[in-house]
Amino acid sequence: MHYSKKTLFIWTLISILLFALTLFVYSQQFLSILALFIYSISLSTWFSYRLPTSLEQKKIWSCLLLYAYITIANTCVYYIYELNTLSIFLTTLPPLLLFLSKTKNNITQKETSTKTYLDRSHTLAILVFLALECYLFFHIFEAQTTDILPSPWTAFPTSFLIIFLCATLLLIYISTRTSLQKTYLYHILHLALFFGLVAIMYPLGFGFDGVIHRSAEQWIATHGFITPKNPFYIGQYAFVVWLHHITTLSIRSIDILLVPVLSTLFFPFVTKYSMKHVFSLPSRYARTLVWCIPFLFVFSFFLTTPYNLALFFLILTIMSATIFLHNKIPFYIPLVFAFLVFITHPLIGASLLFMILTLIIIHYTKKRYAKIILLSASTIVSAILPTLMFATYIYLKTQGLPEFHNPFIHFNDFFSHFALPFWYEKNTSFLWDIIYTWHRLLTTTTIIIALYGFLKFTKKHIGIWIFPLTTLAWWFAAWFLSSWIILDNGNIIEEGNYAMRLMSASILLILPFFMYGVYISATQLYTYVSKYITQKITIIILLTLASSLITLSYYFSYPQRNPKAWTPGYNISQYDKQANKLIHDMNTEKNYIVLANTINSVSALESYPFYHYVDTIEGSLFYYSIPGSGTLYRYYAEMLYEGQKKISMEHAMQFTHTNKSYFVINWYWARFADIVAGAKQSADTWYVIRDDAGKDRIYIFEYNK
Repeated sequence: MHYSKKTLFIWTLISILLFALTLFVYSQQFLSILALFIYSISLSTWFSYRLPTSLEQKKIWSCLLLYAYITIANTCVYYIYELNTLSIFLTTLPPLLLFLSKTKNNITQKETSTKTYLDRSHTLAILVFLALECYLFFHIFEAQTTDILPSPWTAFPTSFLIIFLCATLLLIYISTRTSLQKTYLYHILHLALFFGLVAIMYPLGFGFDGVIHRSAEQWIATHGFITPKNPFYIGQYAFVVWLHHITTLSIRSIDILLVPVLSTLFFPFVTKYSMKHVFSLPSRYARTLVWCIPFLFVFSFFLTTPYNLALFFLILTIMSATIFLHNKIPFYIPLVFAFLVFITHPLIGASLLFMILTLIIIHYTKKRYAKIILLSASTIVSAILPTLMFATYIYLKTQGLPEFHNPFIHFNDFFSHFALPFWYEKNTSFLWDIIYTWHRLLTTTTIIIALYGFLKFTKKHIGIWIFPLTTLAWWFAAWFLSSWIILDNGNIIEEGNYAMRLMSASILLILPFFMYGVYISATQLYTYVSKYITQKITIIILLTLASSLITLSYYFSYPQRNPKAWTPGYNISQYDKQANKLIHDMNTEKNYIVLANTINSVSALESYPFYHYVDTIEGSLFYYSIPGSGTLYRYYAEMLYEGQKKISMEHAMQFTHTNKSYFVINWYWARFADIVAGAKQSADTWYVIRDDAGKDRIYIFEYNK
């Protein structure tokens, strides 16, 4: 259905008037969400009429571009001024200028669409698939907890993953055997199951990074900005705060759901579009290859953090860049996505933005030697840019230039990133060793298949080489970050282990070729195997293999507790909240510190964002011992592992110029009973948080000068 310019303008104006009403006069959530819906649909529809006629599914592209504008506009406002109700409202007005321009396309043109009627030959398979999905979602909602649950897999029956495997098998079968457009919905439903697990199960929060960033977003929503205005993560913060003001939804709800929802909705679209228009695959195979993304379980699209949001936009950038190279979309689409990565996570975004700008220039350059020069320059710059960015940032922060070492001498610092984490057991059963060998081989396997797909791709020209070359450049960049630049204060680079993140993100630069390599490998394997057994059995074998690997990725995506791996995955519990509140309510003066584990500390940061900082010789530190607090967290480790001595707490109080300190220990900690007994000998007093059954959950030990 197509609407006139006048109709769309009126609806947009109505939505903006509703924004004004709910922002300044009468705050009502239903009206706010309705206004956002009208605003998004009307503007996306009008902008879609202005996109090139050859572009398919223009409304989805225009919707992505609209929200890209919102993110960029509010990021600019944040740096220039602040994000308050008025400034956020004003950012909704500039898109009205779109109605001053004329459409270049015939707005009565109808886009081609696939038949959407139900293919009765697959009715039974679809009904069984939907029944299995209901079973899986039921168990996830039933497993919701405010207690500690380190691994979600411990909350499910043993049949859960088997049912997931069967549902995945049916989905791939339905998707590859029919041309129904409705299979989009089935992929979205199953992706929601994949990416939505912890968002449903852990209502109080899961993990560490997400809580830190939510606290920053809450502070910006209340105060307009955080000082100093650092050039990190604002792309996410600005959009979340804008959406919070516009809809009145809580920061927590928006933040927790942002990346899982975006990934679930848009990955099937960009995958199908790229595979169909660049690699000329049939639609039924093109859309099914979306499962190559969750297959790469090293990426946590189930959590909202600036890094994960940047990876989401990175995938959109790379997919749209390959489409642009084949003249299927305008150049500004991948450029806008790359800029979103830059304002969300500059370390990855700067190199990506430079790569896309170079790619656009290469595409419009006619001379071959000029293309080769640009390609070489892009590779070199991408390899050294992250290290130079860190050095520049440190210099501007008046910490002095970091120390530069010979990267060849410190090569082992780079290889240390590949060491097994401490939570893996070396000697276990043969089956667990095989399973976790596959876990270790994922990156290598992905790169090999991607290179195979790249070599098999028949539409190569010089510009396409920028993807594997930049992947290689990012590995060199990770090496330089690990062994070339040395910082006295490791916290700046330690946050998130940037070198490792850069290596992981580099895989996504060759994601389209990995997908194509999977398709080519599967078709060749089918041809070979079907020579010896029937085609039906061959299909069953391939479907089972693909479903099993995706199920393994589902299992590996979340913390595991098994004989081989004991991954740390503690979540915020109701007892953490009670402990935070007890300490907070007992102190009217901000003259105390709390030494607690990471989860309890971020729980306090979420409940009392930026409530109190202490002055130290290392600068201003949060009064809870989060890992980034350096020395304060080391005092906490000292209390845990070197005996619960009062002298340690006194040193911590002396370091922070405070008169009171608390040592908090959770019941799930190793040697909990011994630590509690030791602390009782040195503390001035203590408090206990118990569950409904009277079991000790958290001890809070108080120390005074």
